[in-house]
Formats: sequence, structure tokens, C-alpha cells
Amino acid sequence: MKKEVMKCICKRTKCERHGKCEECITHHNENKKSGLPYCQRKTKKDNTNE
Repeated sequence: MKKEVMKCICKRTKCERHGKCEECITHHNENKKSGLPYCQRKTKKDNTNE
């Protein structure tokens, strides 16, 4: 399996999971109060009705 190198776009740079995508996504899936990870949330630009 080829790993893609991506820069973490999350604005929580001091988070212990910053840059560890798999660990972050697992954390958010296990803790429903956390919602979606920052990188998977829709932006305001995505929500516009055009």
C-alpha cells in the first residue's frame, strides 16, 4: 500500500495527533462528541448554494 505524503491542514497544531491522520480519524470515530476531523469537515465555500 502506497502512502501519500500530505501536509496536515488541521489548525490544532499542538494536538498530540497532529500529522497522524489514521490516529486522528480513529479518535474521532470512537468519540462521537468530537465530530468530524478538521480535514473532513465541509468548508463554508462547500456549503454555498450556487
